[in-house]
Amino acid sequence: MDDILSRITDRLKEKYEHVFINERLFFKLNGLYFSPDKISMFNVFVVEYANNFNEAQNYMLEDGTQFPLEWGEDKIFNEMIKEIETEAKESD
Repeated sequence: MDDILSRITDRLKEKYEHVFINERLFFKLNGLYFSPDKISMFNVFVVEYANNFNEAQNYMLEDGTQFPLEWGEDKIFNEMIKEIETEAKESD
């Protein structure tokens, strides 16, 4: 799972502005901060969202949809992008 998360993170770096907040990598789109993560116990990936810098800095994060490992890397990445873009539009 770590390998897939690392590759997804690298792909997100190519697409979105990114910053480190409290030594954690966040991406930014339209004022929305987000960070991909994994929940190994359930074999799923998730994107965690903060509505602004202060929420990200204080780890006030909300989980998005869970993306099961069985989907494979490309489908997980594509579905994450769809969710991220939707979340960013709603946060505008």
